[in-house]
Amino acid sequence: MPSAADLERTIATIKERRAELTASIRSLDFREISELQHINTMLPILEEDLSTVKVEEQNVARLQLLAKFGSSHVNGVETIWMKNAAGGRLTAKRMIHGIASTPTINSHKYSLLSRGMMVKLPVPLLSSHKGHATPIGQVVLVRKKADQIYVQAVVFHNEAADYAWKLIEQGETRCFSGAAAPDGYRVQGVVDGVTFYDRWTLGEVSVCRKGANPDCTFEILPSSSLLAAAPGDFASEARGAPRSAAGSSQNLARYCD
Repeated sequence: MPSAADLERTIATIKERRAELTASIRSLDFREISELQHINTMLPILEEDLSTVKVEEQNVARLQLLAKFGSSHVNGVETIWMKNAAGGRLTAKRMIHGIASTPTINSHKYSLLSRGMMVKLPVPLLSSHKGHATPIGQVVLVRKKADQIYVQAVVFHNEAADYAWKLIEQGETRCFSGAAAPDGYRVQGVVDGVTFYDRWTLGEVSVCRKGANPDCTFEILPSSSLLAAAPGDFASEARGAPRSAAGSSQNLARYCD
């Protein structure tokens, strides 16, 4: 069976030929009339085949996605994570975790409602929202709750990422800043100069010296947390994750004054 793309090209070509024949239908000879009749008979069959192939390809794509990513939805908390080659969670020696976004009104006078967040992994990890084409790492796990977006990210191994990791280890950068993609968002309303977004896509997460949202901080994810949790079990990370502003630990809050 040809692919959906091949069938779409074939159908488009046949439709062009049908339009040509129809435009000069009064001067068609017997062969051309037979060709037009054949086209009118075959097009519905090809279009039905196209619909079938699209469904099959979507099913295959869904299975491939499931092979690369894991997900869970428990008590209103949605989590998606990248898998490694063995089917477990993707981990690395240099990982950080924390709160990337909350609905708190930030210093830019807008609020990203956590419940409206959409995401497609991997999400690039940047430094202060710079270097979109050359990220210093990538977000490999996202957990969405009604009041916060928690993430885990891997820091790459190269000179730029090494310097970023040095700043992280020294405590120079301990704020997260989750940024919405430039499209796919929806404004719920604007009140007193503050814009509320109830639908948005997580486009990137940055490590910063000072974030726009004081709730958003992170820590180095200990290797013991990775080893203790089985695939799909995030209890250990949840216990060690930085809390939002209402319960931020002092060692994290001081980085976002």
